[in-house]
Formats: sequence, C-alpha cells, structure tokens
Amino acid sequence: MKNGLLVSDGAIVLPNSSAARVVLVGQWVKYVVQLGGLAVLSRLVAPSEMGVYSTAIATVGIATIFADSGLSLSAVRARSLDQAQRSTLFSVNVIVGALCTALVASVAQPLGVALSNGEVGWVVLLVSPAFLASGVGVQFRVELNRSGRYAALAVADVTSQLAGLGVAVAFALSGFGAKSLALQYVAAAVFATGLAFVFARWRPSRGFNLRSVAEEIREGGYAAGAQIVNYISSNVGAVSLGAGATFGDAGVYSRMQQLFLMPLQQLVSPLTRAAIPRLVDAQRNSGYTRLLARLAAVVCYVVFTALGGLWLAAPAVIDVVLGSQWLSGALVLRAFVVGGVAQAAGYGLYWHFLAAGKMRSLMLAELPGRIFILTGAPFVASHGAAWMAVLYSAGMVAVFLGAVILFFRESGAGGVYLVALVWPAVVLVLMTLLGHAALRLTASQGGVLSMVIALLSGVVALVICAVLSVRVRGDLRLAFRVLRKR
Repeated sequence: MKNGLLVSDGAIVLPNSSAARVVLVGQWVKYVVQLGGLAVLSRLVAPSEMGVYSTAIATVGIATIFADSGLSLSAVRARSLDQAQRSTLFSVNVIVGALCTALVASVAQPLGVALSNGEVGWVVLLVSPAFLASGVGVQFRVELNRSGRYAALAVADVTSQLAGLGVAVAFALSGFGAKSLALQYVAAAVFATGLAFVFARWRPSRGFNLRSVAEEIREGGYAAGAQIVNYISSNVGAVSLGAGATFGDAGVYSRMQQLFLMPLQQLVSPLTRAAIPRLVDAQRNSGYTRLLARLAAVVCYVVFTALGGLWLAAPAVIDVVLGSQWLSGALVLRAFVVGGVAQAAGYGLYWHFLAAGKMRSLMLAELPGRIFILTGAPFVASHGAAWMAVLYSAGMVAVFLGAVILFFRESGAGGVYLVALVWPAVVLVLMTLLGHAALRLTASQGGVLSMVIALLSGVVALVICAVLSVRVRGDLRLAFRVLRKR
C-alpha cells in the first residue's frame, strides 16, 4: 500500500478517494495557471501576432500526436506491462518524436514562404524541439499514471505550465511577439518531461521487441487516428483563417476556442484518467451501462453550468480575462459554446470506447462530423471567425450523434445514456433563462456583475432541479462519493 493506492509492478492501479481529490485539485490549479497566463499574454501579444502563432502551431502541432502515437492511452488501459514491453514502448515514442522534430524543422522555412510571412517559419522552427521532448516523456507519464502517483503528475503539470509562462512573459516583454509563445510551448514540454523522468522512479532498459507490444501499438494506432482527425478538424479553422482571411481573424478564433476549451479540458482530462480504469473494471458487471450514464451526467452538470456561464457573460469574461481588444470575439465564443455542449454530452461515450478498447469504433463515430468541418472550413474562411466557430459547433453536434448511434448499435443501451442527460440539459436551459432575465433586470451588459449573475443563475438552476428530482439528487451524491471513495 502506497499513498492510499495498491501498487504492483507493471499493473494498473484503480484510483481511490485521495487520488481523485489530488487529480481534481492538481488539474484546477493548472487551470488557474493557464487562465492567468492567458490573461497576461493576451495583453502582451497583439491579436495579429497571436494569429501568426495559432496558424503555425495549428499546422505543425499534429506532430505531438505522432510523438505519442496513441501509446499513452493504450499503455494506461493495458492490464499489465512488463519491463521489456515498457522499454520498447519508450523507444518507439523517442524514435517517432525525433522524426517529428526533424520533419517540423525541415518544413519551417517553406511554410513561412507559402503563407507569405517569415514569422510563421520562425515560430515553427522554434517549437520543433518540443515534439522530441514530448515523445521522451510519454512513458514516464504513463508510469506515474499506472502506479497511481497523481500528485507527482499534478506537480509536473503545474510546474511545467509555470515555467512556460515565465519564459513567455519574459520574451513577450522584450518584444518577441509570436516567438515568445513558441518558446513557452517548448519550455512547458521540456519541464513536463524532465519532472516526469525525475518522479517516475522507472528507467527503460536495453532491448527492443515490437512483437511484444503489437497489441498496444495496434490500439494506439486507432487512438492516434481518432486524435489526428480530431486535431485537424479542431485546428483547420485557424489555419484556414490565417491563409484565407487575416492573421487577426485567426488570432481571435484561436483565443476564443482556447477560452471555451480550457474549463472543458481541465475538468474532463483528469476525470478521463480516473474513469477509464474504473470502467475497465466495471465492464464485467451488470451495472456497467448505468454507471457509464451516471458518470456522464455528473460531468454534464458541471460542464453545462460552466458553458452556460460563458454564454451568458461572454463579453464580461472576454473583457476581464483577455482585455478589451478581444471584445469582437463575443459572438465567436458563444458559437463555440454550442459545440462545447455537444462535446460534453459525448464524453461518456468517449470513455466507453476507450475503456472497451474499441478505438476503431471511436474513430468511426467521430469521422463524419470531423470530415464535415474539414471540408467546410476553406469555404467558410472568407466569412470570418464567427462563421468558422458555427461550422465547428455543427461538426461537434454531428460527432455526438454519430457516437450515440454507434453506441446504440453495439450495446442497445443508447436510450439509457440519453435519458441520463435530460436533467443536465434542463439545468442548462433553466440557467440560461434565469440568467437572461436577471441580466435584463439589472441592465448589466458587462463587468464582474455579469459574471456573478451567470454563476448564481447556474447555482439556482441546479438547486431547483435537485429539489424537483430524486435523480438529480442521486447524481449529485454520486459526484461527492467519487471524491470520497473508490
């Protein structure tokens, strides 16, 4: 027994109450750091410079997925990995990461020429070492995750974010613009890998046997395929706007996308790490589908409330967090929120496909919606950032519907899942109605007051629904129970 967790060499460890609390606290501290960094850098780096960085990183950032090769997910969910298998996976990640760094560095200048902006080339060249650093760190982070050392993961994540932010602020103050953001990207990757190496207490050994990890590589390939399609469809908007409109449009689009994704990712990422082992273990039980649906509902209560707050107080949030020079993005942010609701509703299905090892099903579920975004982006780019965000959200709705249909065909339990989301949706609608009414009564169009009203509207809506429904009260009890015990 170590840190409240059962630890066995190479075997996966299920999270307990203290692990869940550490994961959530660590992720929210990281979120605060990222939000603070977003606020500071948005005031130091102009929207056009942000557009240069966003266009560059959206074009080559896909190399991070190749450096991982889906092996982090497949290794985390594997029931057991011996030393030779872990060392082979490490070697694969390092080799692919090195190749990605070399390839990205080689295309830096041609990309700058193609986009008629030499700054883009410099940004691409500066970020290229990050992909090797990411590849080196994959299996060390997997080791921390599998052994239940979530506190170490949290420290590594928060420290790396602080280090990257410090580098970016120092260079932004010196007038480096988009280059300062590129250096932040590299610094964060290097610090995250270095700390994971120190904390992991595991070192790879000599030997390389691909056959021993064939199953992990196959599953990782499906996961990477889904992530690649996901990445391209999520970033094609910034690239299309940078190439077909202006770098200012690309900057606004990417900043609004980041602002809406941050709370979503900061909540769901740690819960994914905690939920997948739990669901893997529960697949043999008759209550698996009910557990999946209730976990999805718990996530939606929280995420829907956060997204509803963003919708209600969009101008105020932008003004407070990013500064008045970004206020033109309010409509863009609200368009993203619609897609965020669909994403949050589908996270339980995402967990199911991962826990069941159905990477191919995951990729097939997401493909139609992602293709819709990819094919539509070049045509929408000339209409500006708001229409690009509408396209993205429509694609996210299609992804959710595709996942529900596939889940229903494979398990016949799609109805159970959808019913579990009814009350979270009621909370969102009620919150929105209450918030709009309160904002009209107070004549509040901006500032901290709007944000407070949005928050209180969510709390009141949740309390009303909890009073009216036994199911809502049960879901909230489950949320608290997850934090107290396994």
